[in-house]
Amino acid sequence: MSNLRTVDLHCGICVQDKPISDFIFINGCSHRYCSKCIGTYVSMKIRNNMAKIACPQPGCKDGSLEPELCKPVLARELFDRWSNALIKDKLYCPYKDCSALLITDIWKDKEGCPYCNRFFCFKCKSPWHPELTCEDFKKLGKNEIDMEDLMLMELAKRQGWKRCPFCRFYVEKVSGCLSLKCRCGHVFCYNCGTTMTEDHYCAACGH
Repeated sequence: MSNLRTVDLHCGICVQDKPISDFIFINGCSHRYCSKCIGTYVSMKIRNNMAKIACPQPGCKDGSLEPELCKPVLARELFDRWSNALIKDKLYCPYKDCSALLITDIWKDKEGCPYCNRFFCFKCKSPWHPELTCEDFKKLGKNEIDMEDLMLMELAKRQGWKRCPFCRFYVEKVSGCLSLKCRCGHVFCYNCGTTMTEDHYCAACGH
């Protein structure tokens, strides 16, 4: 009977030949790498808060690594972090075109998704909104939370622009009193946003 330790395979990461018993075979694909390289690769991914870890082979979309498969080559702390991320309350990247599963135990308020490299708010699990509180962000309509809309909101806040309470269009007062008539015909107070008549007086804030 042949001894498996006498059969050598080539590791594409460290480019060394090692006994087959030192290799980890990736689930879902035909790739395999030595346990030392897999341990280094997976440890780096976990430290970057990545819970879904793909095969390290460039272009491979089928292979994946799981905690139990990699347990022998991981530090206990990293193995526990990874395992807990997969069984506890799960956090996904809030950007719909990414939605990657993330490790959640040591996040700050502002974090970057390690998969799509975009920032998001860990507190409310939403795209990053530096000029809006979490409460204000949650009040936005579904068509207002794209990155372009958030950038416009940041600009509007810096410039002091206001939104018409009726049509939600941004307006800017250049001169005159605080009674402003939007292009949609709605008249409101530029100071507090209250609907007004055209008598140029706001009963809500006294302007």
